[in-house]
Amino acid sequence: QFGELTREILDTSSESAIALARELKMMRNYVEIQKIRFEGPVTFEVIADPDLSLESTAIPPMYIQPFIENSFEHGLPRNKGGTIRLHLNKGKETLKIRIEDTGQGLSEAGQNEKHASKAISIIRERLERLRANGRKLKELEIANICVDGEVKGVSVKFELPLITL
Repeated sequence: QFGELTREILDTSSESAIALARELKMMRNYVEIQKIRFEGPVTFEVIADPDLSLESTAIPPMYIQPFIENSFEHGLPRNKGGTIRLHLNKGKETLKIRIEDTGQGLSEAGQNEKHASKAISIIRERLERLRANGRKLKELEIANICVDGEVKGVSVKFELPLITL
């Protein structure tokens, strides 16, 4: 799986967009590799609009991975595990992406670790370049998921242009 993931990352690194199905395959491989490090069970769910074609919808590569990585590195407790859900919704001109985990939430100090802030700043820059090219995209939103005043995880929301192959 590691070799396959590495080859896919290298193969797609020069692409401006790849089929969503290919991106999801890379994310599933990534999650399976990460699960090896965890003592508790980790569930990864992809919830996509039924009318969203994973084969004919394209996405710029590696927009989702940093947030899934943050769920593993900063959210999910290693001894308890948890769930990561990837929601994909087709808008009129955008692909709406929401990533949620059942981890410990954002710390009060914020995401001050270099790794986390670097990944998020890179994605923000990439999204800003898309907006600079005339794309109407919402800002990246990262927030705690709260239920009855208790933090139950983190939610990340962003949009990408809807690209059809």
